[in-house]
Amino acid sequence: HEAAQAPRLDELPTVEEHQAQTQGKVSHGIILVDNADLDVPIRFAKCCSPVPGDDIVGYITRGRGVTVHKTDCSNAINGEQERKIKVQWASQDVGSFCAAIKIICYDRIAILGEIATYIGDMNVSIRATSTAVDDKTKLATIRLVLEVKSREQMDKLIRQLQRKPDIVDVFRVTG
Repeated sequence: HEAAQAPRLDELPTVEEHQAQTQGKVSHGIILVDNADLDVPIRFAKCCSPVPGDDIVGYITRGRGVTVHKTDCSNAINGEQERKIKVQWASQDVGSFCAAIKIICYDRIAILGEIATYIGDMNVSIRATSTAVDDKTKLATIRLVLEVKSREQMDKLIRQLQRKPDIVDVFRVTG
């Protein structure tokens, strides 16, 4: 679904709008690349879905520019070291990003609706969902792709969900 993807870089602020922050760096709106000679397309890795506030690293791809990963992403960790490049967030308030969480909860009628309402009340959009129930343990596993503005917003949402009595665990997932 097209709306669930990260914002397009050509829709984001220009280099001039971040000029004060970019001495010796190339700005791609929301990402600063610490290499003034490198001016290539930037995209966000779908494997780890980085959001502003995450620690990130750039990875120079073959023919596709730089892909931004979370520093703890296995693809970034296991990639060729010489292709890694330092990148950083240029701004914390530049739009919304998709990230996934997994919720383990006790299965009961209307639990998914209650969770969805609670997330909506926190001003977070749900972009995708999948659910599975283990009939033996009576636990439901709910995977949600959420549209968030920052890591702080995601962390706050996770902390709030963890406080709910029917929820066993909530954590961020990749891929």
